[in-house]
Amino acid sequence: MTENGFDSNLIVWYPFDDAESAFADQSGHHFDAVPKGTVLPEIKEVHGRRAAHFEGGVYGTSYLELPENLLTGVNDQTGITISTWVHCDKVNNVWERIFDFGQTAPGPYMFLTRFLRGVCFNGGDLVAASVKPCPEGEWVHVAMSITGTQGGTLSSAGPRVYLNGELMGDGFISQTSSGTYKKLREWFATLDDPANYSHNFIAHSQFDADSDFGGSLSDFRIYKAALSEEEIIGLMCESLSEDEILRLARDKFLPAPNKIITSDLILPSTLMEGKVSVKWSCDHSDLVSSTGSVSARKEAAGVVISATLTCGDSKLVKTFSATV
Repeated sequence: MTENGFDSNLIVWYPFDDAESAFADQSGHHFDAVPKGTVLPEIKEVHGRRAAHFEGGVYGTSYLELPENLLTGVNDQTGITISTWVHCDKVNNVWERIFDFGQTAPGPYMFLTRFLRGVCFNGGDLVAASVKPCPEGEWVHVAMSITGTQGGTLSSAGPRVYLNGELMGDGFISQTSSGTYKKLREWFATLDDPANYSHNFIAHSQFDADSDFGGSLSDFRIYKAALSEEEIIGLMCESLSEDEILRLARDKFLPAPNKIITSDLILPSTLMEGKVSVKWSCDHSDLVSSTGSVSARKEAAGVVISATLTCGDSKLVKTFSATV
């Protein structure tokens, strides 16, 4: 793990990359996880990454139980972030939990499902829900960041869910939202009593109607801080090679110019909060400049626009065909 500006707020870190240390906490806080279920989770190679694999299935099949005092010190001032790499197997139940911390009914609790529905519950749901679930059969980075109101001084706060560093579910609540902002403060207040968060699970729900998560997790972390989008992207990139960062930037963040170009283009010079630089070119530079300026033309002409992505010593080129 490389050092960054927020690792002082690290509560727990499960790399899940070594069978010998398996489910030991590598943060230095000794919050070791305990494997549970009829088919115990195991460390194995999953599509190029060492990870904890969970069999999935009915409630109680395969999961990890975390210590009772895990969230001591998390409050409305600090916020909290949970992040991990996820590789989903075939879905069994939409309510499969990536994690679930708290108590059964009547709560409180907080959880995130494989369909990227993040919930903070204390008598009612405060939700950040993505329109896209975690895809099956590929590694993606997932994070849930919950910003506290800081004693009511912030104009908006609440849960947010990220997929590969991109905001996918925004549950931010404005101070002007009738009653809801107050409910967020009340939910954070439940963290003051450790007994409220004495049932803490990875890949397992508080409720026996929900199936256990089927798939694999890697680099699972909890921070006593509400990380920003920039910080989450930085966190995600820590466990990627330069080539992997470039492929992610190309596939998820690089915008494609319109196929029919009638006006100047907006071409980004960086991606992923500056992790990747981009230089643009066109095989007809008289028609489309490297900055996206487009020259007027009476007759349509085909062009090829190239984006050269750079991260450290690695480069990658993606081309786009268009008509000017």
